[in-house]
Amino acid sequence: AGCPDRHDTKRNGKSAEQDLNRIAKLEPFWRNKVAESIRSLDCTAYFRSRKFREGRSGGRAVDLELSTLNNCLAWAVTSGRLDHNPLAKRPRFRPKAISHCRDFMPKDAEELHALAAYLFESRPSESLGWQLLLETMTGCRTSEVLRLRWDAKSPSEAGFIQGDWLWLARSKGGVNPFVLIHPALRDC
Repeated sequence: AGCPDRHDTKRNGKSAEQDLNRIAKLEPFWRNKVAESIRSLDCTAYFRSRKFREGRSGGRAVDLELSTLNNCLAWAVTSGRLDHNPLAKRPRFRPKAISHCRDFMPKDAEELHALAAYLFESRPSESLGWQLLLETMTGCRTSEVLRLRWDAKSPSEAGFIQGDWLWLARSKGGVNPFVLIHPALRDC
């Protein structure tokens, strides 16, 4: 049905692809369950059945997967295949206290410069000082900054400079494969 969302709107592109990937993760556990017999306890059993790397709760991933399953069941209700959605009120597994990177960013330019200066004091950490400044001034992810090359010869290579633009190799399917080289970045 086009992986409809909770508003019965068909998904397309990456959004639909993500749902199909989640369905592949859901399928082994839920394959033999009858929709009318699904209960909240099944969600907890599914969460426990998923194996995650050490130090990862997996709560957010499971919540996204169960959201996809919830959307499938909601579609089954709106299309007359099911009387009610047994997961309309399901447990959530994402940790309550979530840390965002913005919570740890330098509070101002003075603190940023102090951090960079500290990293520049030692030869082994000097490259991290440059990385810190480049990530801050471009908004790029670490993986994107690490792909930058001094010898880039065309816009298809990360690190190529064309006028006031620095070309990048975006991660996670990002758009805008370039950033504006503003005066502070140019000085850097």
